[in-house]
Amino acid sequence: MEDLIIVVLRLLHIVMGALWFGVGVCAAWVLMPAAERMGDKGFAMLRTFYISTRFNMLMPIVSIGTTLVGVILWILRSS
Repeated sequence: MEDLIIVVLRLLHIVMGALWFGVGVCAAWVLMPAAERMGDKGFAMLRTFYISTRFNMLMPIVSIGTTLVGVILWILRSS
């Protein structure tokens, strides 16, 4: 049973870490440069995007989840 828990936690850690990294790269390399090139309208678009979608909740949830699962895995594997 413990092996199944470790596998599920590892899978969660990998998926959430990949999502965290992918969203961060997309925001840094695609969304922000596009908004900067558009000027004030671009930043207005970003504000609307963050307000009208759940994107602003995604990053904190995924980053905290990845970290917590990683700490749990570390504790389970070190004992």
